[in-house]
Amino acid sequence: MLKMRFARKAKLALLSTFAVAGSTMFSSCGMGDIWDNMVAGALAGVKGATTNWVDGLIIDFNEFMEATPDTPIDTP
Repeated sequence: MLKMRFARKAKLALLSTFAVAGSTMFSSCGMGDIWDNMVAGALAGVKGATTNWVDGLIIDFNEFMEATPDTPIDTP
């Protein structure tokens, strides 16, 4: 009984491995594309963190001055 269970799990693991390998092998998305996307995602994370860090260092002058309104104020 134990051998049957192990054989069934081994067959399922082998089948799923073949399915995943076959889908990446015969699709238009190859390992190079996956690698490029991983690198692009890592660089986007670095850019976001660096932008937040630099924006934290530079003073935002809009906090100190109010913007001029587009419409004139009506005075009676």
